[in-house]
Amino acid sequence: MTALSMLEQTAVSKHKNQILFKQYQKLLACTASFDLEEAVTISRRHNISLDSEDLNRIRNMVEAEKDRSHTGSDHRTVEIKRHAINQIQAYGFMPEKIIKRVDLPKNYCGKILMAAVKGGGFDLFAVLRSGDMWHREILYNTQKELKTLGFHNTDLYALGGAHVRFEAGRRIVVFGTSDDYGACDKKYAAQLIQAAFKGRKLVVTD
Repeated sequence: MTALSMLEQTAVSKHKNQILFKQYQKLLACTASFDLEEAVTISRRHNISLDSEDLNRIRNMVEAEKDRSHTGSDHRTVEIKRHAINQIQAYGFMPEKIIKRVDLPKNYCGKILMAAVKGGGFDLFAVLRSGDMWHREILYNTQKELKTLGFHNTDLYALGGAHVRFEAGRRIVVFGTSDDYGACDKKYAAQLIQAAFKGRKLVVTD
């Protein structure tokens, strides 16, 4: 292996730095536009992430969106984006951290849906979502959530539904089924909920 001269080493280093700078700028642009599927690809391929100052600028852009939002749907979009930026700042470009594993309001009583997320940067894993509508509408809104963050090549599969009821005495009951997709694995759903609501007693019934 031929040793490089100091001049050649400087030239190689400068070339690599230029490439990384261009990729960093591309990563920044993708993140700011919430094309996070492409951002994950760039981050993994070049082993780079964004610094806190740039992430804070993007967070400020999201907060400005909140000030302009007028509907519940707009507010929901802002919350999804804000959570994503906070997670990127904490963990880097890890898709399984960027989206919430469990999205369930405190003191909730209503339907839940378990779904599998795969592709577009994701390894196969399950998420749990809620909503006061048909289970198929919860699936549709979860698909919208992924698209909001730019995960356009991610597949989402319904794994069944159930109901959740927060009760007095810090109990959370998982029960029932879905007319659209059948029953989910309620014991696994309870495990996911338990991780999100530590200290609560989870009860699974038919």
